[in-house]
Amino acid sequence: MPPGRPPKERQPRMPLTPEEVAWHHRQFIRRLVARRQELGLNRSELAERTDHQIKRQTLDAIESGEVEPRLSTMRALARALEMDPAELAFGRGGAPEEMPEPMDDEAHDRADGLEPNP
Repeated sequence: MPPGRPPKERQPRMPLTPEEVAWHHRQFIRRLVARRQELGLNRSELAERTDHQIKRQTLDAIESGEVEPRLSTMRALARALEMDPAELAFGRGGAPEEMPEPMDDEAHDRADGLEPNP
């Protein structure tokens, strides 16, 4: 650390709730599928691009949300998708996106195009 510079205080990290973990996982899947489609690849072709480190069946399970990928799998996917692993994991800029505030019933109805209950 340079002299004369005070040490940075670390902000305590709050553990993620199960809902936040699920939301971040869905966002990862969304980025994975979008980039694969942007490159015009199907799952078998993406598996080939990983030099078969990742099987198509594993990609099926990842994209369907059945499994969460290991870090090594995420790195291999990012290489195959020609993108930074942090961007694949967290989105543009490589920083975690903030989960939106939960919607109440009326907001869900509006989003679904339904009339609110009187």
